[in-house]
Amino acid sequence: DTKQVLKYIRKMFPKALIIFKIGNHELRLEHYMLLKAPELFDLDFWKIEDLLNFAELRIHLVKSLDYVLLGKLKVIHGHEYRGGFVAPVNPARGLFLRTKESALQSHVHRTSEHTEKTIGGTLIGCWSIGCLCELQPDYNPYNNYNLGFAMVEVKKNGAFSVFNKRIIDGVIL
Repeated sequence: DTKQVLKYIRKMFPKALIIFKIGNHELRLEHYMLLKAPELFDLDFWKIEDLLNFAELRIHLVKSLDYVLLGKLKVIHGHEYRGGFVAPVNPARGLFLRTKESALQSHVHRTSEHTEKTIGGTLIGCWSIGCLCELQPDYNPYNNYNLGFAMVEVKKNGAFSVFNKRIIDGVIL
């Protein structure tokens, strides 16, 4: 249950800034409500932030198509790029080819990393993170998803460190 996971994360990290970035799955709810029940569209009871108690859990909502800036790192969901990514073997490399700057994405449900130096010597890193959802959903049972999440530590000067974690057999690696 998503509510339980969010409560647990808040309990484990009581002072952390927790950000919930709207992705394609959450957009489906909005599109469904707009299409099937437009008279209810403006009511709050069905909105994701109300359904998941964001106010109580002090979770910051970021809308679809907006990116999150963590220091100098841009965080996107991944659905923002139409047509997917170019690198099916390494989603982080696909993200690098699209953004040409340090970025982190979810959406592909796979943990990967890609780094390159610019001609001026600046290191650019891109990451894709695993998921915290069912690994063989009915709509896509044959995939190469993995469980995982990322933590980002940001320094005062905007420098950052990404800790891209996998979960295998219930163990965080």
